[in-house]
This record gives sequence, structure tokens and C-alpha cells, in this order.
Amino acid sequence: MLDALRKSTGSLVAKILFAVLILSFGIWGIGDVVNSRANNKPALTVGDIEISGLILKDQLARQMDRLRQIFGPSFDADAARQIGLIESTVASLSASAAQEMLARDLGIVISDTALREVTIQQPAFQNAEGAFDRTRFNQVLAANNLTEQGWLEMARKDLVHARLEDALTSGIVTPLKMAEALYRIREERRDAHVLQISAAAQDVAVRLDDSALHAFYEENKDVFAVPETRDLSVLIMNPTMLEARITVSDEDVTNYYNTNQDLFTTPESRPVTQVIVETEDAAKHILSQVEAGSSLADAAINTGSGKPLDMGLITRNSLPEDIAAAVWSLPENGVSQPVQSAVGWHVFSAGPLVPAQTKRLETVSEDIKAQLKREKAAEAFNDVAQRIEDNLASGTSYKEIADTFGINLVAAASIAADGSSPLPADLEENVLKEAFALAQGEESRLIHVDGGAFVVKVNAVHAQTIQPFQDVREKVEALWKKNAQKTAAAAMAEQLAAELTSGKTPNAIINKAPGITVSTISGIGRDGRHVNKTDNPMPPQIVQAIFTLPAGTASVVKDDQNAYVLRVDMINPADPDKDSHGVMTMRNNVHSALVNDVTRIVTDTLIDRYGMHVNQDVINNLLP
Repeated sequence: MLDALRKSTGSLVAKILFAVLILSFGIWGIGDVVNSRANNKPALTVGDIEISGLILKDQLARQMDRLRQIFGPSFDADAARQIGLIESTVASLSASAAQEMLARDLGIVISDTALREVTIQQPAFQNAEGAFDRTRFNQVLAANNLTEQGWLEMARKDLVHARLEDALTSGIVTPLKMAEALYRIREERRDAHVLQISAAAQDVAVRLDDSALHAFYEENKDVFAVPETRDLSVLIMNPTMLEARITVSDEDVTNYYNTNQDLFTTPESRPVTQVIVETEDAAKHILSQVEAGSSLADAAINTGSGKPLDMGLITRNSLPEDIAAAVWSLPENGVSQPVQSAVGWHVFSAGPLVPAQTKRLETVSEDIKAQLKREKAAEAFNDVAQRIEDNLASGTSYKEIADTFGINLVAAASIAADGSSPLPADLEENVLKEAFALAQGEESRLIHVDGGAFVVKVNAVHAQTIQPFQDVREKVEALWKKNAQKTAAAAMAEQLAAELTSGKTPNAIINKAPGITVSTISGIGRDGRHVNKTDNPMPPQIVQAIFTLPAGTASVVKDDQNAYVLRVDMINPADPDKDSHGVMTMRNNVHSALVNDVTRIVTDTLIDRYGMHVNQDVINNLLP
């Protein structure tokens, strides 16, 4: 559940908290947040563990909320698809389910004592003195829309997974010698000088006559080519397009409403207040004061337990079974006997019962109709796709098919393989890849992709053409000049490299040609960190080249705009003996990488072992 977290935290406690605050409870602890619904189809099944579409949709929504905090409010469903959010979420949940299956087979269980220890050691639940604070515990859970039962279930699942991971990876050892060797490589620092020679600043006095310029054009014809383009017809379909042609009757709406009353009913609830203390004696002492006439609030404050926590309106199924029984047995404004849980001893006070309420049909009928349309469209999608294939096979025109089934027909003229097109952004790459594999007059089969399907026909192929010399003469001359300047800059760079290697200083040779600037690099690492800022940003290959040279030698690096001469002035080796913390960090990082690799391989094997089924129709409708 917390693979990414385990790469960056050292303790299980930190992992669990991070899950609560950042990853929004993962999959294994959200039973109290997302209720199971009878009509909710599984989106993913691993072994006999089913992950419903609602849970997967909820997980996606949480991840999108987190990403909006990073990328801003414009991060939408299309952006989520582009970065593969659905695929990564499905992969994460399937891995967790496979690990859960193995834990069941191995009989791994977590005791209440272990849960209690994890909870009271959680820094987020501790006060300034480092002691477990029950009030803070409840405040953190309330702030994250999580009940105590949900927290304990999630913590239990994560402890199971942690024990499983420990069993699988406990034999992995990273030798100290390996960590020290990697530390020496990573932490070595170098000082260098870099001379940048601007190609554009080089004076190219020689000009070619027409004959020589035409010969240069013939040698570089591909530069002046107009790429092949194609005229396409593309039929595009997805379930949303089908909704407009789907009819939902009032009877359908009424039947759905009657069959799924739980979706429209707010369960019976009651306001609940609680005090949590560490021992049963402390709980009994509070109760005795209440029985003597004190309010629960006064009794809690008098015993040093702080103000009771107002839990608000609570439904019975949001509480652990034994606690729910105690709370629901209380008369109005009654106070319970002490009740024990994994986090301590509770004394509850409960207000009047709030009866269950059911929304009237007329207030939810439009929502039900929209939901039924979506479901019927998803169910009809494969049938419509088959009928479209039959129509294509019988020669029906694309326009007639589009009109008959209410799907989109896109005409794209003179489209290059890497050019822009009027196609939807999420389909463009797949459509163009398919279209440029076909010959003129050919059409593809109906190709299913995430969220829909398409068929493409190549109406015309416009072959690549070479622009005539007379039309691009100025461009030819400009290209020749640019190449000549790059050649001149490279030649000057080789000359300067030789002079630097012979012992000359950079300042002594800076005026050898126009457009030369000097940069000093101090303490650069292999990752490019600690480079002094200059007005002339250096390409990454300079950093790579610096670490291939002996001290005192120079080399040349070139890109499309400049030539660079670099000389290593000093090599500063790293000493592992002087940085034991850095060596241990390296060792831990290598160990974590090995553990992650082993865990991934084992998880993939478990998924193969238990089997996985993905309901693509459900997943395709998770994002709007």
C-alpha cells in the first residue's frame, strides 16, 4: 500500500502517518469512508479480493486532489490520463491485493497489543512532551475524515504488509565495501574551467558561388523536404457518445430507487462525546464523578484528561461493533460504562437518536437517470462496437455509420505523422501510428483504446517532396553559414584545448577568437550539483566529460550552438571515513532499492499466481 513511502521513510510509524495525511488512506483502510454498494461492480479482482469501481474511483479522486496541490487547479481528467494515473493506481491496488492474499495464506495476523503500540508511538498523536495525546489523536483522525475503526484497520493491514515484506527481504544485505565504493563515486568533487565558443559569433568570410551552394543543397536535400502527409477519415466512439441515444423510463428510475434504498438513505445517528484515558481505573473514576452529579466534561477536566471530544453525529456502522453496542444502548444523554479499545479506555455520552432519513424519489430522479444512462452506455458499448464492425465489413459509409450510431466522424486533411491534427489529444498518437502503417485506401480494424475505440481510413497519401533550390536558396545559404560557423568554432576549440593542456591559462587565450567566455566551476559533483551560477548555462554533457578527464588535461564538447573547451584543475576525492552518516545513507538507499526490486518481482509473481481480472468497462468510466 505504501511502496513509494517506504522509499523515503525509515520507520513503519512514519509510513502509516504518511498514508493517512498524504495518500488518503490507501485501499485497505477506507471501509469507513466508502461504503459498499450492492450495485457496484468490481473494477479489479486479484484472487478472491474484489476492488470495487467506487473504491478505485475514490482513490483516483484523492490522488487527483493531491496532484492539484502540486500542478494547480487546471490538473483535470485529461491530464490524469496523460500521466497514466489510472494505470498506476490499478497497479498499486493490485499489488496490495496480491500481498494481502499471500498474508492470508501464511496466516499473518496482528494483535491488538501491536496496534496499540503503533498508535501510541505515532508522532502525530503525541504532545510536546512526546507522550500519546488522546485529544490530538482524535483531532488528527477527524481532520482526515477517518474514524478510529478506519485508522486501526489501515494500521493493521499495513503492519501485515510490513511483516510480509520483512519476511521476503530480511536476507538482503548491502556490504559496507559496496556502500563505500559508491560513496566515493557519488561524492567526488572536481574544479574546472570551461571556455564557451559561440558558433554564431564566428566570422565566415568565404561565400559560396551558386554552383557550390547548389552542390551543398544536393548533399542536404532532406533538410528541405516537406514530409509525407495523409488525408484521413476517423470514426471515434466512446460510451459518453452513446448516452444521447439511450432512453431511461420513469419505471427504470423508480425500480433503481426502490432496489438501492441504501444509496439514498442517511442511517440513524446520534451525537456522541467521548473521553479516552489510559487505564480502566481512570475511566471508572470519571464515571464515578458523573454518577455523583458532575457533567462528563467537568469529570474529565477534574481528572486531568482534558475536554471530552465532540465526535458529532455518528452512525452505528462507523463504530467498532463492541463500542457501537455500548453507545446505542445508552438512553438520551446517558453515559456509558468504560469500554476498552486498542487505544485506551473510553467513556461515552450520547444524545438523542436522529432517525434515518431517505431522500424522496423526485429529488434524486435526475441523478438516477444520468447514472442509468452511463451504466447502459457502458453495457451497450461492446454491442455497438460489434455492430459498427459489421457495418464496416458490409461497406457502409463512415458518415452513415456516424449518423446511425451517434458517434463522431473526424476528417483530417494533410496530416503529418508528428504534426498537429483535429483529433482528440488522448487518441491522436494511437490514430496517427495506425494511419501511417496503412497504405492509401486501406482502413484499420476497430481498435479499442482506454475510454473508447476508433477506426481510421487513409483516403490519400501525399508523398514527401523536396522544395526546389530556387525556393529555398536563402535557407540553403543560412544553413551553409551555420555549418561553417560550427566548424570554425570546433576547430578553435581543439586549438584552445591543446594550449590549455600545455599549461596556458584561460585568460591568456580568451582573445584568440570572437565569442569566447570563461566560466569557473568549483566543487561540482557527478549529478551537476554545486556548479557556480554563470550567465552561460552549460549543457549536461560538460559535467559528464569533466569526470572522464585527468587533472590538468582539456577536452572539447560540442552542441548545436557552441563548442566548449573544459579543463579539470583539481580532483577532490571523497573520504568515506570522514562521513560515516553519508556512507550509511548510501547503504540504506542501496538497500531500499534492492528491497523495492525484490518486492516488485515477488508481487508480479503473486499476481500471476492468484490471477488478476480487470473490468475495463468499469475502469473506462472512472474519469469523466
